[in-house]
Amino acid sequence: MTYTFSSLTLPAATSGRGGPLSYQIITSIVSGREFNDKIIITQDNLDGLRQEYLDVRNPQNINERLPSVPVGTDFDQVNPPALFSRLLDFPNNDIDERHKWWIVEDLIGHAQDVHNAYNNTGNNLRETAGYRCPCRNRLIQGAVFTSRHQYGEAFDFRQLDAQHNSDSEENCNVWVAAQTLPVGRRPRGDSYLYQVGVGINRNPICPPPTGVNYSRGHLAWPLP
Repeated sequence: MTYTFSSLTLPAATSGRGGPLSYQIITSIVSGREFNDKIIITQDNLDGLRQEYLDVRNPQNINERLPSVPVGTDFDQVNPPALFSRLLDFPNNDIDERHKWWIVEDLIGHAQDVHNAYNNTGNNLRETAGYRCPCRNRLIQGAVFTSRHQYGEAFDFRQLDAQHNSDSEENCNVWVAAQTLPVGRRPRGDSYLYQVGVGINRNPICPPPTGVNYSRGHLAWPLP
């Protein structure tokens, strides 16, 4: 009696796929007579999302893959509260919206910690981006290929003044509030404020000196 299973080579999809993969398994049993059967297995929604971490490559070097693929238990289906709705960075297209899974539960806790520390000033944290799937991240201008947003480990913020312009001093206040959190809940070293005319500043001076404008911020944590 022999068993024969067909195999296949997946086509390249360096910027992601439009839907789940399906696999056809063909079995042949030979025992006097030959019997053939086949079954088609299609990725579920979670496996389709995990496939992105295998598929999506660095636009500057298509041989470079993401450093790791989250395991199934890393993902969750928790919806952020209205106050932190942008932690699920859904665009107005189907790149993220087709997914039913994400990595946001721990990020909600971090955002709440920062908000509580910052809210002592009477203001609310204004987060602008949280979790992104790899395909979505690839579309963000300026986002690095290995962005921690893809692992639910980072969120961006941008505080506004009364005229709805970026508020440099309040961005600084969020930064300072985050640094007062207990060790273990405090953002890690690759967090930064973005300084206009300079770029990423991982050691900003707060409050901002005259002529220094911090237009937005990025806070990141390692997974527990």
